[in-house]
Amino acid sequence: EIFTRKPISEEHAIESLSGRRLKIQVWRKKGAGKNYSSALIIYAPFLSQNDLRLINLADTFARAGFVVGLPWHAEGPYILDLREVNDIVSTVFFLRDNPSLGTEYFGLFGISASTGPVMAAAADPRIRELLSFIISFAGYYRIENVLRFITTGQYSYKEIKGEIEPDSYTKEILNKALDYLKCDEESLLTGPKFENLRKVLSPSSVLDQLKAECFII
Repeated sequence: EIFTRKPISEEHAIESLSGRRLKIQVWRKKGAGKNYSSALIIYAPFLSQNDLRLINLADTFARAGFVVGLPWHAEGPYILDLREVNDIVSTVFFLRDNPSLGTEYFGLFGISASTGPVMAAAADPRIRELLSFIISFAGYYRIENVLRFITTGQYSYKEIKGEIEPDSYTKEILNKALDYLKCDEESLLTGPKFENLRKVLSPSSVLDQLKAECFII
């Protein structure tokens, strides 16, 4: 509290374009009136709302003057679900249309497994022109590579190849996706039924469609 005041945190509920109900936690600097200018949507639905890493991230950006939106839904997370894209688009629309904020610039922040939905949303014509920047932290390039690693532990990059045991939490996220999609690992990885899903949620297929500046960390 020496340099900046603790941000305000508010909770809102909206109907998403995905057809499900979203809970959006909004962090903002106290006493800024309508002079926020920039909004940042941090999309990490696989983390708890009480996760200190997420809270500290939102707090830091809010202290810097951003309006920060953290959307959640009660059904997941599934990640490998095209509804995630509509949830992100809906969050952008909510912040844009909120007269008490007066934001002019919008950015998306994807973390790890949420990189796919975030990049797909950033390329979506409904919000593509609204976005000024995108941040990808510990993301991925092609979802097939991620799925292959989770199921086999094998990874490769150019001449580099190796094999390690995937994290149990990563496997848990994949298992939730398989339950939701009602398929096995091989069908998700190579089956024609999920070809569009693999394409849409692979950043490699949408990078050339982005209008905003992209920062990869």
